[in-house]
Amino acid sequence: MEHYTRNNLVIWIAFVFLCVCIFPVHLLAIDNNLYVENEILVKFKPGITKQQKETSRDSIRSMKTNEISAIGVEQWKLPEDISVEDALTILKNNVHIEYAEPNYISTLNAIPNDPDFNLQWSLLNEGQEVNGSTGTADADIQLSDAWDIYTGTNEIVVAVIDSGCAVNHPDLLNNIWTNEAELYGAENVDDDQNGYMDDFCGYNFIPDFPQWQVGSDFFVKAL
Repeated sequence: MEHYTRNNLVIWIAFVFLCVCIFPVHLLAIDNNLYVENEILVKFKPGITKQQKETSRDSIRSMKTNEISAIGVEQWKLPEDISVEDALTILKNNVHIEYAEPNYISTLNAIPNDPDFNLQWSLLNEGQEVNGSTGTADADIQLSDAWDIYTGTNEIVVAVIDSGCAVNHPDLLNNIWTNEAELYGAENVDDDQNGYMDDFCGYNFIPDFPQWQVGSDFFVKAL
């Protein structure tokens, strides 16, 4: 029984290996809605000559339109009569190419999980209704597009001059910059000698303001 099971396992592994070799991942179930038509991305193996690259492009009558030098990937434009699937099928046996794949379309994935995010027209306005009023689509600061490129770092400190901030708000509580010299210093003493006492989380320049309304010289970490 043990011998039979081992043989079955060997046969199954061999079958999976053959499937991977015969049907490369980039040729399986390509969805037409997820990549750019008539374009592919190609990466050559190390040491390939300029002539070999040109010959590879000529094999499918394609034209190099762009190069992502950081990762060594070329963007090719295909002729109208050669589909992405056909191009990949032709290139799969090209010994000069490390891989070729569709130019997949990336979708927005950096939207925060804030349940009230869709109420903020200034950040992302898709013409949604907020408090009975309909917004104007795209009348925003394109923040969601920026987040797709970069979401910030804790190393950057941003100074905000405003009438105040709820420093204990859950979105800010763990992101507020703190002046440790004052936070762990003596009360009513200018520990860091910057001219302000107890400015451990910004400074209130207006007397008798509530504690949560911290005034100018207030610092928060980047969004």
